[in-house]
Amino acid sequence: PLGLRPWYRQVYRSTKGPGLRRADGVMTVSTWGEAFLRTQFGVEAACVPNGVDTERYRSRPEAERQALRSDFGFTRFTVLVPGRMALEKNQLAALRTARLARELDFVFVGDMDSPLGMVIQRLKTLWRLDNVRLLGKRWDMPELYAAADALLQPTLAENQSLVTLEAMACGLCVVSSAIPAQAELITDGVDGLLLPPVPDLLVRALRFLEAHPATVNRLGEAARARVERHHTLSATAAALAALLHRAANRLD
Repeated sequence: PLGLRPWYRQVYRSTKGPGLRRADGVMTVSTWGEAFLRTQFGVEAACVPNGVDTERYRSRPEAERQALRSDFGFTRFTVLVPGRMALEKNQLAALRTARLARELDFVFVGDMDSPLGMVIQRLKTLWRLDNVRLLGKRWDMPELYAAADALLQPTLAENQSLVTLEAMACGLCVVSSAIPAQAELITDGVDGLLLPPVPDLLVRALRFLEAHPATVNRLGEAARARVERHHTLSATAAALAALLHRAANRLD
């Protein structure tokens, strides 16, 4: 948020600045991060975008998807909210969204034993959110992505989110915050939805998706295609190799 940017930048400069300035170069995973490092610290920065295993994270045939939904107990429009429980990940906005949209189901995945995770658990009980499930840490994320109807990520701070890329590779429609690094992964209305992380707006978007399954499928298919074009492991490896070759040539 705008009001926190000066504070964030000051903390970042004081904690990260000394090490960054001593480095000959810094590799990051987004063009936004590259520009931030160059302008804020004057360091030589280069971008190597993240990639995901598109064999492990993949779309499923409808019959397999329905079987997964049955195994997980997904019976209504189901919104997946995965990620490390942290203030910048903004799971509180997702929980407030669930409070406003009780006709939709929300499944949170993450470290529920963390301080924010415990807050989430208490608020779920206090607000009587029967439409919220808290799964804790999981090792079956490809299956959860494939079984859900949408992924909600009202994040406040990302460089380049692996959760977003994993979900997109599984053909899942992602609803995320319109922050610079996320906009590098998602084109609003083409392969996902980008909007401010405000619960009222998030509810409207999710209700729209629930009412328009053809749009959900179209966005999910486009998301998978985008990952296949730009964010495979081989593409990331090639970009890293090119960066290392350029660095080696400068040393010569």
